[in-house]
Amino acid sequence: MIRRQAIRRQVLGWSILIIILSTLLLGYLLTSVSPYLFDNQLNIPAIILLFASLLLFTQSLATLIALRLHTRWPALAGEPTRYPDPIVAVRQGLLVALATIAIALLALFHFLDIIFVLVILLLAGLIEVFIQNRQRMGTTKK
Repeated sequence: MIRRQAIRRQVLGWSILIIILSTLLLGYLLTSVSPYLFDNQLNIPAIILLFASLLLFTQSLATLIALRLHTRWPALAGEPTRYPDPIVAVRQGLLVALATIAIALLALFHFLDIIFVLVILLLAGLIEVFIQNRQRMGTTKK
């Protein structure tokens, strides 16, 4: 339990730091860098940097939210214990961030439809359930 508390504090600290840095980078990119070059082509490095900072911001924010939810409802982490593993919150935050990036990429290429959004969110949820179920099955067989 003491180890999980220490890891939880580290996850909280790193998530807050990454949120601050990615917010500053997102603000700079959105206010100072044009998404188009002088010849009306997309500025690919700026777009990649924008998506990377969006990924980091979303992952850290979702991790903080998941950590808070896991203290209130530990079953969301897949464990019935009072202090679930904070790494589960990091994994869940990463899944939310990847779903957000996939939706943003579909919007960038003008393929965004409500069906795609629902399928992406459903896939993220199914991946999390699969991982939690697989870990639970691995711990019960030992």
